[in-house]
Amino acid sequence: MRYDDQIFDLVFEIAKSLKEQMSYDIQAAHLTLLQVQALFFIKMKKNAQMKEIADQFKVKMSTATSLLDKLVTMGLVVRINDFKDRRIVRIRLTKKGNDFVDSAMRQKRKKIKSLLSYLKSEDKKNLLRILKVIKNKIS
Repeated sequence: MRYDDQIFDLVFEIAKSLKEQMSYDIQAAHLTLLQVQALFFIKMKKNAQMKEIADQFKVKMSTATSLLDKLVTMGLVVRINDFKDRRIVRIRLTKKGNDFVDSAMRQKRKKIKSLLSYLKSEDKKNLLRILKVIKNKIS
């Protein structure tokens, strides 16, 4: 098998395994993967607009609205009408939402750190260099 094929297979298997591990945590919180990704996006943007969320996840505004309905009901986010332009709706994390995202990030980092603990320092350095090259090409 060629290197490219082996790399493709490994990346696919690793991504699948990580997704399965993360989905267990998500199921425990009774959220969909898309809702969790939306929470991470809202935290990153700090003051996200509904349109930005719809654009980010390539969904219609109505889909973004229903996606966020459960997050509002669960007390993870709040909708805020823009006082200058009433057509704009901003989304912010509540303390509960912020705590959830922070906890999820800690769990994610812990899992990745655990996996990286099997690598030697030089291997980590090489992996970081390679990942940066790949990231620069796809960004």
